Parts: sequence; structure tokens; C-alpha cells
Amino acid sequence: MLPIRAFSAFALTLSFLPGFAQSQVLTLQDGQVRALGLHSSLAQAEQGAAQRASGRAALPPQAQRVVALPLPGLVEQLRFAPGEAVPAGALMAQLRSAQGHELGHDLEGSHQQLVSARRTAERDEQLAREGLIAQSRLDASRAALAQAELMHEGRQTALALSGSDGNGLLRARAPMAGLVLEQLVQVGQRVEANQPLYRIARLDQVWIELSLPAALADQLRPGARIELPGRSGQGVLLGVAGVADPATQLVTLRARYEGSSPPRPGQWVEVEIRIPGAQPQRIAASALSERDGKPLVFQDEGQGRYRALHPSNVERRGGEALLQGLPPGARLVTQGSAALRALLDNAKP
Repeated sequence: MLPIRAFSAFALTLSFLPGFAQSQVLTLQDGQVRALGLHSSLAQAEQGAAQRASGRAALPPQAQRVVALPLPGLVEQLRFAPGEAVPAGALMAQLRSAQGHELGHDLEGSHQQLVSARRTAERDEQLAREGLIAQSRLDASRAALAQAELMHEGRQTALALSGSDGNGLLRARAPMAGLVLEQLVQVGQRVEANQPLYRIARLDQVWIELSLPAALADQLRPGARIELPGRSGQGVLLGVAGVADPATQLVTLRARYEGSSPPRPGQWVEVEIRIPGAQPQRIAASALSERDGKPLVFQDEGQGRYRALHPSNVERRGGEALLQGLPPGARLVTQGSAALRALLDNAKP
């Protein structure tokens, strides 16, 4: 082997590998690679232990709705109880409301005004054709008719949105099909305008929420799979909270459940997560060297690039070693790693 001083023409750089700390990269020419006798092998993945945690099934906000009415009233009847399925548009509650009666009375009044304005406009149209009235009078009757029509349409809309039948009876209907989660009022109770009566939800969308130490949570990315032992479905990670709980120092993760038989909202479930880089990889022990008291390996990235990496855990088994904390499917230098370490020690980035 050539002495280290013969390898002055190589590059040493610092760069980031996604998901890993900044590391040093040696770039060698083809002749230098041959002279050092470098040989690389693909590390073989071992079945590592999964990180276990407890999660809780929850409902996403977009799967939940409240049932309410825009008018105050007295609850006369409730049709559904918590846990019952409710079809879209089903009558869920009836209330008695003085304001609902007033809306009906106002609508009747606007109807009478509309009838009167329409008759006046029709009469003035006829008189105008006969030349018996001025154009200004015809314009005034037309404006009065337009105003009456607008008022009547507005009061019709207000009555329809209120859920009132015009006689003071309010009907609250389900805005979507789902399951009743909560009954928030009782028969005989007086409620305010827009006060929630029920909370309902679709169960075809379920989240799994769990908490992990920040060091583990930071290694996960959206799209990561989360196993639920004993269930046919699995979770797909949606995101990781940007803050930790001050009391526990744990970070909340949220996953979307995919598959049949989802857990019930509020139910606690066991989950298994495989942290990237935590899965052990098996390689020849000759790949290992040491630098500053830490285990060192070199990842062969091709085209003469060799990245220095420090495994987080090393277990020697005869002529092999199990390494953790490396990129999945890493190709490692198994012959010539000591020479690369020497180059690294004598180089200045």
C-alpha cells in the first residue's frame, strides 16, 4: 500500500445526509481507490425491535359536526341518544320558540305587503298604458313592488334557516350521517341561539394520537407506517407536533388509520413504530474502525465518495458486527477502512 502522503490530491468536504448529522466525506480518484484496495459490501438488515407505545383513537375535526339552531327556545323533544347512528337530514330535536313564531308572523306580514304592492303595480301599469298617470307614479309603484319582493324573500330565507315551521316549532336536523357522540341538552331545558344540542361524527376517519420522546419523534417523517398489533389496518403518520409537553417532555404524533375495523374514538391501543436507523444492520467486522473513542464506518456512496459515519450502537458477533444508527441499506467499506481513517486524520477540511 502506498504511504498516506502519496494521497495529497483528494477532497474532504462536510455535508448533510437527510435525517443524519453533518458528516465528513472523502472524495478519491479511481487510481487512489485501487491503490488503497478498497472493497465495499451491502449491509444486511436485521429484524430489529420496534418502539412500543400507547396511542388513543381520536376523531379529526373535519369528521365532527354540531347540531344547533339559530334561535333560542325550549327543548320539547330529543330523538337520538349517544351511541346511536343517525342518517343525514334526520329530525333530531324539536324546540318551542317565541322568536320562531315571530318569524312566521313577519313572513305573513311581508306576504300581505307583497300582494298589495303587486296589485298596485298592475293597476298603475294599466293606467300608464291609458295615459292616465304620470311616469313617476308608475316608477314609484314598480320600486315599491321590488322592495316588497326583496323583503318577502329575505323573510322566507330567515324562516327556512331557523328551522321553524312559522308557528314557533323549531326542528333540528342532522347535517350529515354519523354517530351521536354527545347529547348536550335535556328535555325541558331552555337553550340560547346557536347553542349545541348534539355532537355527531363520521367514523370512517379515525386518527391515532400518541406521545414519544422528542429524540425518537424527530426521526420520524410524515408517511411513516405505524403498526397496530391485532388489527388488520395500520396508521400512516400525518405529522409531529412542533412543541413538547412541558410536564412530560413528550411530543405528540398523529397518524391516520387505514384499514377495516378502526378502533373506537377514545379507545387506547398499542402501537409499534420502527424508527429509521434503529433497525440493526449486519456487516463484516472489518468494516469497523475507531476514531476519538467512537466506532467509525465508511459508507460507499459511489463515484469515489466515502462518507464517515458513527454508528449509535455496535454489537460484535465473531467476524460480524451489528450496527445501528445507519441509513437503511448502507453500502459500507469492508476492506481498507483503516486507510480511509488515516486519510481522515491527516486531512484538513
